[in-house]
Amino acid sequence: MKLDSCFRSAIGKEICQDYSLHGESPFPFIIVSDGCSSSEQVDVGARILCHSAHKYLTSDIFEPDKFNGEEVINYAKTISQDMGLSDYALDATLLIAYCINGVIRVFMFGDGYVIVKKKEDIGPYTWATTRHYYGNAPYYLNYLTSPERKALYKDSLKHETGDELSITETIRYSEDESGVNRPEPKISTVVYDVPFSCGLLSDEVDFVMLASDGISSFFGPKNFHVPDFMIINDICSFKNSTGSFVKRRTTRMLEEWKKTMTFNYDDVAFAIMKME
Repeated sequence: MKLDSCFRSAIGKEICQDYSLHGESPFPFIIVSDGCSSSEQVDVGARILCHSAHKYLTSDIFEPDKFNGEEVINYAKTISQDMGLSDYALDATLLIAYCINGVIRVFMFGDGYVIVKKKEDIGPYTWATTRHYYGNAPYYLNYLTSPERKALYKDSLKHETGDELSITETIRYSEDESGVNRPEPKISTVVYDVPFSCGLLSDEVDFVMLASDGISSFFGPKNFHVPDFMIINDICSFKNSTGSFVKRRTTRMLEEWKKTMTFNYDDVAFAIMKME
């Protein structure tokens, strides 16, 4: 199994508010977090959240099939408060995947992308899922630490949806190299504060990639918005999995888009778990 991760700032930004992490202890894992651009000190908060999630994987209370986001955010909050950070520093998404006993478990708290390629597939990927929150305001685990902020979020969501506390989840399928269309995207509504989760058999998977929603922030000349599936195709088109292969692919991808005057206007973060 090969693991890799990377994160890059948006054009014109000095500090990246996305973060990613990977490792093999206590078992293979990948993690991505995307800090809210309008909250304070989230560049630090996203890092604390990722490392707190890793810490949780090593704890006695960890259960493989029940990743407890509340335990993670409570631990992260303790660290954040000890550091004297803003109450908003942990306003960040959390995506995590880990492999135990031949099963890859994936959880997504907030928005972002989960990208999967099955072994028998010849396209760049098989399917990718993302969540769309109204006003581009995802639900953060940090709201669990503040009943007042959670209530305000719910009121805002009710205003946008007409009292329906739901968000949109989309699963998009790739095309194979012959151009044969896969099934149409599957769009469904889900409860806003329930994380996306799935389990995959590792012997059926080529790779699992996690990504922040910066994938959807690429714009070119005349304000042309690059569809997210084009960026997914691009980032998944790595030639091999030696060394820091996702870091290399990300650098090359950004350089190639730059030649067409196309840039990411939000930070991007990727983490991958590739079977051998």
